[in-house]
Amino acid sequence: MKRTHPPALLLEQLALDELRGERRKALEQELGAETVAAAVAQLRADNAALAERFAPENLPSPTRLQQLAERARSSERSARMHRVDLVLQRLVLAGVVMLAVTSPMWLPGSGGDRALPADSAQGPALEPTRIKGGARLFAFRKRGARVDPLLPGATARAGDLLQLGYDAGGRAHGVLLSLDGRGVVTL
Repeated sequence: MKRTHPPALLLEQLALDELRGERRKALEQELGAETVAAAVAQLRADNAALAERFAPENLPSPTRLQQLAERARSSERSARMHRVDLVLQRLVLAGVVMLAVTSPMWLPGSGGDRALPADSAQGPALEPTRIKGGARLFAFRKRGARVDPLLPGATARAGDLLQLGYDAGGRAHGVLLSLDGRGVVTL
């Protein structure tokens, strides 16, 4: 495959007049003297523009550089704290939702067929509270064509295809949250 442009190292040597004699002639014969001259002229113009842009008089003062560095550090700290805040917010949200979903199970009188005993101070026994069914979560794992239910305590691995199901047990509302290994909460 024939080259159409001088290699970068040779181009730099040409621009600095460090490539002379037979090597320069061979390159000019291979690519053409005009192509080599144009590439060298372009590199020299690019170098001059960079030298102008980064000339000491065009650079910010040391004090300004310190201010810019501090602003960058502050911005990085702020972004890091924002990420921590998001994770904490998600964890708190997950905790609140889990508390809201499970709290009826902890409240007195929500445990099924319990009746308060008759007591002369309290009067006659209250009618028992009954919950038909109960909220249940179902998890299934698919491997190939086979689908297996996941039992409590089962573990899932990266790449497992899971499906969750939820039976509200006659309740009007229910919420499912997923907290993955990266700390991302999905509703």
